[in-house]
Amino acid sequence: MSVASAFPHSESIFFGIHVPIEVQHTIRTAAAELAKVHRMPGRIFDGRHFHITLCEIGRFHRLREPWPAALLRSAQTVKIEPFFVTLDRATGYANGSRGFPNVLLPDEESTRALRTLHESLRIGQEFNGLRAPKQYAPHLTVSRSSEAWAAQVSVAPIRWRVTEFELIHSHHDGERRHEQMECFPLAGV
Repeated sequence: MSVASAFPHSESIFFGIHVPIEVQHTIRTAAAELAKVHRMPGRIFDGRHFHITLCEIGRFHRLREPWPAALLRSAQTVKIEPFFVTLDRATGYANGSRGFPNVLLPDEESTRALRTLHESLRIGQEFNGLRAPKQYAPHLTVSRSSEAWAAQVSVAPIRWRVTEFELIHSHHDGERRHEQMECFPLAGV
């Protein structure tokens, strides 16, 4: 059984990083320019929904306490300093259950930092009785379309400092919205 099974199909819970308000416009502008110049289809998401998923919630595996407490305890084990994320490429993924995701990708340094945070959350979940996926490919989805963006292209670097991560409840039943369930500052903040 998993945490996901406790929610309707139109909802999910995950650990993630929301994009700061001051960066959302830059991302929307870059995505709109990509769509125009490279004829990349899809409606650009509202900036409030821009996020990088860090770690999905794992399947129940020897839970010692109710899953909400296990999730909070998992997040509280993270001891990572704040870091910068830089998005510098765009591409499309040729798979998706609700249309093809068109994404911005982090540079190598950002990818390493995001993978470190993912692994810390995954291990924290494992220790607390939740088995989360090991595979992780950090990205920020800007749109979904009926066909994937074919090319991988460079974009002017978009950068911000990550000082916290969140437990997010995503509702996508007609009107897409994200509800912050809990926020966790990174060490040193």
